[in-house]
Amino acid sequence: MKKKIIAIMLTLTMCVGLSACGSTSDGDSANDRDETVTERRENTSDESDDQTESDIQIADAEEPDEEESIAEEERTPDGYINDEGYYVFGWYEQDGDESNGPEPIEWEILDQNENGTLLVSRYVLDRVAYDNDGDTYDTWETCSLREWLNNDFYNTAFDDEMKSRINTVTLVNEDNKKFGTPGGNDTNDKIFCLSLSEILRYYSFDSWDPTDAIGNDYGYSQALITPATYYASHRRLVGTHFITDEEYKNLLSERNYSDDCVGECGASWWLRSPGEFRSQACIVNFKGMASDNVNLPTNSNAPGGCGVRPALYINK
Repeated sequence: MKKKIIAIMLTLTMCVGLSACGSTSDGDSANDRDETVTERRENTSDESDDQTESDIQIADAEEPDEEESIAEEERTPDGYINDEGYYVFGWYEQDGDESNGPEPIEWEILDQNENGTLLVSRYVLDRVAYDNDGDTYDTWETCSLREWLNNDFYNTAFDDEMKSRINTVTLVNEDNKKFGTPGGNDTNDKIFCLSLSEILRYYSFDSWDPTDAIGNDYGYSQALITPATYYASHRRLVGTHFITDEEYKNLLSERNYSDDCVGECGASWWLRSPGEFRSQACIVNFKGMASDNVNLPTNSNAPGGCGVRPALYINK
């Protein structure tokens, strides 16, 4: 129907045009007609040039700069999943060049449950002591690392819209199963470190039965080898190490690691679980090994400090 209407309108327009042409005086000379045609052609050419230039300007204005487009995408409060499958959410200094601003944080997606979606940072983001005062015993509830995560890091990495998506959850802080070191009271946190029980739940280990206090009291997981950012690694981070071919052949190959781990630079990072003694907390080391008694003094701040992989729950 639309095509018929358009065809009728075109026909009427042509008829009107022909009628107008027919009323032209016979006294018009051929030269006058030639001049008129030439003049129309010149005007049409000028208009065409102007239109072409205008179209180019509009096209240029509408074509977004690729870097600006990516930057806008990275700064969406809802976050997004990138091509590697990591969730991008928040910003933190990572490349060591503070003049270009903080970089987007990539998060590993661990689980979805009644608390929301559980995320843990892809990289070790900073070097922080578990507790600044190692002379006294501190559980997760009272340690300075918990304070740093829920204040300094929280306010640095997220804007108000992002904060509205981060859930406050109740964390169970278990005692050390091997040594009985108390884990302290349960806590309500927005940002936290994973516990020994949680990494056992979300990662595959070659061997580790935490209920066997006599036999296997440690485990290895290649998925837990975590590199540190340039920023973190240059803040006197302890336990950063490149995995050698010899280490792979003599140890890690027997732990079901693939040879892809050779050359990886892993860093040690805190768990919130208590260690063997009351002044220690558990860690995951650069090889991806964790245990009830693989730990560091809670005031490990000199000559280096252990790394931090923040974890959080966001709205589904």
